[in-house]
Amino acid sequence: MSTDPETRTSLLVQLADGENQQAWFEFVELYQPVIFNYARRRGLQEADAHDVVQVVMARVATKLKTWDADQQRGSFRGWLAIAVKNLAIDYFRSQKLRPIHLPELPDVIAPAAAFDWEQRRSLFHWAAARVQQEFQSSTWQAFWRTAVLDQHLAQVARELNMTRGAIYVARSRVLARIRQLISQSEFDSTQG
Repeated sequence: MSTDPETRTSLLVQLADGENQQAWFEFVELYQPVIFNYARRRGLQEADAHDVVQVVMARVATKLKTWDADQQRGSFRGWLAIAVKNLAIDYFRSQKLRPIHLPELPDVIAPAAAFDWEQRRSLFHWAAARVQQEFQSSTWQAFWRTAVLDQHLAQVARELNMTRGAIYVARSRVLARIRQLISQSEFDSTQG
């Protein structure tokens, strides 16, 4: 799996077609929460963040008709991050407001890096939701509670009646499956 997930060129081509509803469903499923959370962390209220999502999706639909996947011009994800940032700025200008900086995402993070962070977070949750049904409840809980919720291993092992070794095996199996799903998805590639 790439450590820098990008939107595959093949998905962008499918989206440019305009008729491929499955491609649009997959794109919206991943990027809607990314765009929404990014806009919220830039200080937009919930309703305004939803508006930004709609405007960005409309711009994506228009932009993809002429999108050139030339790496020299930058990545699609980079363009998307800039589009969301600019829409948030435009909103604040139109409302004569100042953005609210939330502590969860420090202001020192560049907009593209913040967008990348949101995308990785969203991609993980997207894959985790699909993988969860593939595992027994105790295996999933061992993974989720220790790897995601950062609960103490000994406490989780005791509560799930598992050994520490079994917890490590469960975490490894679930994480490997999540990585596999991400690597097979249209959302992970080093393509632009």
